[in-house]
Amino acid sequence: ALDRLALELAAVTGAQTDRMTRDDGWRLLTVGRLLERLIGLTARFQAFLDAGALANAAGIDLLLDLFDSAITFRARYQRHEDLLALADLLVLDATNPRAYAGVLRRLRTELRKLPGGDEAIAPLLALLPGE
Repeated sequence: ALDRLALELAAVTGAQTDRMTRDDGWRLLTVGRLLERLIGLTARFQAFLDAGALANAAGIDLLLDLFDSAITFRARYQRHEDLLALADLLVLDATNPRAYAGVLRRLRTELRKLPGGDEAIAPLLALLPGE
């Protein structure tokens, strides 16, 4: 049931992305989606840490699946239980669109495109963790 729901939600997102004019409303929708992704990524990672689920390969594999990063992890690191490599890919890698740093990079980019100029956007950017 969850796989079917995920497929249907992906279809809705795709339709929204394809059909919506790239105006300020679309940008705000994108900013909201990125904020929700950050919150979700943070909550999932924290739950795994709190539960001690990263102490075994099954927990690491599950977290990689949740971050849609299993293939990238295996291609880069070729190890199952390397927590430093896991943190590098899922937290620090700004080129990974599912990593914390990657979502933050995209969020900063979208915020800078909002109307109002630098003086209006600076307070929003200041709320985000440093680059």
